[in-house]
Amino acid sequence: MSSQLLRSRESSEPWRAVVIDLDGTLLDDRGMISDYSIKILELLHRRNMMIIIATGRLDEDARRVLQKLSFAPTVLSCNGALVKTGPQHSPVFEQTLAPALSGKILRFTRRLPLHVTLFSRAGWHSLTPNPDFTGYIASSGLTCHYHDERTLHNIAPFKILLHGDANTTDTALVALRERFGAVSESSKSSPKTIDIVSRNLSKMTAAKRFLASQHISLTQTIALGDAMNDMELLRSVGHGVLMGNAMTELQCHLPNLPQALPNYRDGVAHYLEQLLALSKELAIAD
Repeated sequence: MSSQLLRSRESSEPWRAVVIDLDGTLLDDRGMISDYSIKILELLHRRNMMIIIATGRLDEDARRVLQKLSFAPTVLSCNGALVKTGPQHSPVFEQTLAPALSGKILRFTRRLPLHVTLFSRAGWHSLTPNPDFTGYIASSGLTCHYHDERTLHNIAPFKILLHGDANTTDTALVALRERFGAVSESSKSSPKTIDIVSRNLSKMTAAKRFLASQHISLTQTIALGDAMNDMELLRSVGHGVLMGNAMTELQCHLPNLPQALPNYRDGVAHYLEQLLALSKELAIAD
């Protein structure tokens, strides 16, 4: 990040909030948060900056990997379908897909070689185990329920997750938007996954709604992300930042945004330390 960019950004806005994606952004490739990242977030919290996590994960799952923090950040989970300010707090906002709509989407995708997972308060729901998720489920302690098709179609999920090879997900995304674009939002959370939530829901709309309740504007907000489901948020805030490991498609859509180091090199922590001039405070804290 250039010193010119730092100077121009520091003088343009009093930054009051930072919105951070989890997987591929704040977390490393093992799904862990580093001690360095924790120190930076703690410093920002002490500065009274609003720390918001925006993720495709369920709230409980997201908070599990953030347990080392001394404070409970606000979490916009399932791409904004559920917003909570603390683990035991009542939702500030929640919206599920109606079972009738969810069932139609599931029937539509049945002809494609995609694995389907529904996210609800009770955990994950699927017809069969996904071998690619076995390790993640085992290490996270996440609850995954397996149902027959009729039961699955009667669930009102926060989010539907579709998983397959990159070519199949690209084709499916186009088809889903053509068929269900008027009643749902579909976006890619990785080259091999598609997230489906209710219409007009996204990380951006959830962040904008919550920040407004705290009398903070998007122009006073920094955001960092790596996937297509972060795009609307990154281009709407005062300072959007691409991770060095961001999806190629996202980099093509947002070529003029600054880039942080990759997630596996503590890109979030390094970027925020420089942008917000935290070096001296960090040295004192150490």
